[in-house]
Amino acid sequence: ARGYLGRPGLTAERFVACPFTGGRMYRTGDLATWTADGELVFGGRADDQVKVRGFRVEPGEIEAVLAGHRSVGQVAVVVREDRPGDKRLVAYVVPDGDVDTAGLREYVAERLPDHMVPAAVVALDALPVTVNGKLDRAALPAPDFSDAGGRGPATPTEEILCGLYREVLGLERVGAEVSFFTIGGDSILAMKLIARIGAVLDTELNIGELFAAPTVAGVARLVAAAGGTAARPPLTPRPRPEALPLSYAQRRMWFLNRLEETNPGAGAVYNLPLALRLTGEVDVTALEAALGDVADRHESLRTLFPETDGEPRQRVLEGEAGRPRLVVVETSEELLAAELGLHADRGFDVTVDLPWRARLLKTGPSDYVLLIVAHHIAVDGWSMGVLARDLGAAYAARRAGGAPGWEPLPVQYADYALWQREVLGDPEDPDSVISGQLGYWREALAGAPQELALPTDRPRPAMSSFRGGEVPIQIGAETHARLLDVARRGRATMFMVVHAALSVLLSRVGAGDDITIGVPIAGRGDPALDDLAGFFVNTLVVRADLSANPSFTELLAQVRETDLAAYAHQDVPFERLVEDLNPSRSLSHNPLFQVLLALQSLPAPQWGLPGLRVRRIPAAAQVPARFDLSLDLAEHRDGVGAPAGLGGALLFAVDLFDVGTARGLV
Repeated sequence: ARGYLGRPGLTAERFVACPFTGGRMYRTGDLATWTADGELVFGGRADDQVKVRGFRVEPGEIEAVLAGHRSVGQVAVVVREDRPGDKRLVAYVVPDGDVDTAGLREYVAERLPDHMVPAAVVALDALPVTVNGKLDRAALPAPDFSDAGGRGPATPTEEILCGLYREVLGLERVGAEVSFFTIGGDSILAMKLIARIGAVLDTELNIGELFAAPTVAGVARLVAAAGGTAARPPLTPRPRPEALPLSYAQRRMWFLNRLEETNPGAGAVYNLPLALRLTGEVDVTALEAALGDVADRHESLRTLFPETDGEPRQRVLEGEAGRPRLVVVETSEELLAAELGLHADRGFDVTVDLPWRARLLKTGPSDYVLLIVAHHIAVDGWSMGVLARDLGAAYAARRAGGAPGWEPLPVQYADYALWQREVLGDPEDPDSVISGQLGYWREALAGAPQELALPTDRPRPAMSSFRGGEVPIQIGAETHARLLDVARRGRATMFMVVHAALSVLLSRVGAGDDITIGVPIAGRGDPALDDLAGFFVNTLVVRADLSANPSFTELLAQVRETDLAAYAHQDVPFERLVEDLNPSRSLSHNPLFQVLLALQSLPAPQWGLPGLRVRRIPAAAQVPARFDLSLDLAEHRDGVGAPAGLGGALLFAVDLFDVGTARGLV
């Protein structure tokens, strides 16, 4: 090179006359000294130039571009190495008015090459300085890449990809619709991600495809296309028949709800209670109106499920009939737990009751607890995040004297129930989706044990009481890091490692060599469902064969293939699978599997009501045990993205296990 294009001043400073040849030499800015052995030892820089991912970068050039944006007052760009070996450019700006940090990254990307675009832009009230007035680099906060907004994973493929994004980027959470490159990704990390996706999902992606579709949802679509998934009709509003059918998941919930007549404990087993402690002045009128707004927005919350000629149907209510009453009760802190338990454990008759109710318990002049109890037939875990967002927006609007101005939802749950039948087709049609997938499941579960021989402390009763107990489980950071290494070497995910480990445990404690486990999946494969409250969760039955005494590496490879195949045939509702396989039925245990495994990836709902301090508290003294054993885990990361352990709990059926036995399993 002879110089910098269009930069005569910088060219004169850097491209200087060579005293030896008469030509030009480049002043690198590196400081070095000769050793006695004739070697050069690097001693730092004479300027602020840094080297990131093999590129020499002048932070001042990036600062100059950012300073040219109308919303930026002051700016500093530094290289951070919060994880050893992971250097990233981070820009810190003091806004001059409103600032959109994501928009600032796009602004830089339009003007500078990729390697000069900061991995994050952090807005500060002021740049920290030392006593000498210079930038205090040590006081600059680490960027928070974990606030990776957007919805959670909606399909097993998205769940795997979210895990791989988290692993490569070292984040606590990654949303399904946030770009890899806005949460710290760069071209080097992109190649690592592509390698992990190829290893785990057996899908070849190139760097161009990732740049074109950098979100989890986008990559999931590429994976589906590579697998030859047939196009499906879009989920749009459907004409409503006179007798509106239930979804397959709702249908099973409906039958379980009807069991309350013979088993009083069953009615509350599928309650989802939520208790929020509110501190401040609650506007009761606004809160009740906001609850009504949320019901108006989500048909599933104002649907009854009566039966006609023995068949359940959906009956969607309109107006005041579909809005829950907010019952206000004065109580004390001493009686609060009993009051919460009384209402959280009261069941629903879904044929005549709205599937949710609300109570406001007043314990002091500015102290309240809002108890919301919903039946699983109307909501799932994802829905709680939707309700948190919508209730906060509606309450803010009602306090201000207006109504929420949200856009109408693209579809309602009844549209999904009709679409589901259209997509799956007729089981009698050999070319239908459901027929093909049922064929896979018949083969995959042929000869599977009807009931695992778990190490119970008592014989199984004729009818489950659904009483549950919990034992916490904590796996340390060092073991977590080593497990991630096991997953990488086995071309697997953390979930697959845990699945294999749980299978080994159950086999070793006497459950046999053929281990079946239930795995919940979100079931929200269409983007139209992202903001909709409803019950979409499906359950897959996965199997592990330990009869040949495999090594753990061999078992992990087997589990990987089993899990991926199950994910590829995820559309068959569990309820339809039970009908097809027709296992022996019992009121004492779940059909097809008795042990559930969940490795959570959904963020906790962020409940916020304007003018109030909101804190979630336990809503019930005892968690119902829907299965013999349920292992619920979540991965954690520390402040710099390193593995920080796995935590969760083992939920056990009190009918079968003592707490000491459960602790032994943990």
